[in-house]
Amino acid sequence: MADPTQAVTHMHDPHSGSVTQPNFYCTSMEESEAFSTIGDWEKEAAGKPPSYTEPLFRPDVAKTIEEELESLSDELRELSLKIHDHPEIMYEERYAHDTLTAFMREHGFDVTPHYLGLETAWRAAFEVGKGGRTVGFQSEMDALPGIGHACGHNLIAIIGVGCAISVARAIKKHDIPAKVVLLGTPAEEGGQGKVKLIDAGGYKEMDACLMAHPSAGPPRSAGTGSTLAIQPLNIQYFGQAAHAAGAPWEGKNALD
Repeated sequence: MADPTQAVTHMHDPHSGSVTQPNFYCTSMEESEAFSTIGDWEKEAAGKPPSYTEPLFRPDVAKTIEEELESLSDELRELSLKIHDHPEIMYEERYAHDTLTAFMREHGFDVTPHYLGLETAWRAAFEVGKGGRTVGFQSEMDALPGIGHACGHNLIAIIGVGCAISVARAIKKHDIPAKVVLLGTPAEEGGQGKVKLIDAGGYKEMDACLMAHPSAGPPRSAGTGSTLAIQPLNIQYFGQAAHAAGAPWEGKNALD
């Protein structure tokens, strides 16, 4: 039984169904019993989640991000060419791992190499203050067997790097409590690297995680399209072969 004076700030009217001044508890008008409306993810968080009433778009912050990203252009191009010139297939991205983690350290990030037991996975984090949201980015790294970086993962790598550093500099400049996390995700080309990171809890801390894929088009353009996923299945059929003309009745369709 909760103290009604504490619970009354979140009152549920059983007649109207309305809820006023949402807080941590609901109280029944008839039974005066309080029950929690906190979800499991909120219980794990320290205190209340950040306010949803603050402005979502800050032109000054967006301008800082764009300026910082532009200032990184030459470094990012050099980084991209290094990875492009050293193609490594899934789970063998050792050069990319070492090169990218060194780059993130140089730009003030706290880096965890060989993240969550994956030799070529890594995590880079930058935090300002406490209690803010966590935005994630991803950097893919692996090449295709025999043809190198035909899928542009060297570019996906620097997109994640550039965005993470730019956003980190922006939250620092504008004193915004937040955390930026960049994951180096190995084995995109068939190795399920992200699946293993998900299963190990690598994305649990994030409120959102973003990435971009290079594509043909005008400068500074972006596009949307459908996405595909692959789920391999091993299926064994049991049937009975028979001659279709001589004794078809002896046959058994494996799909029946």
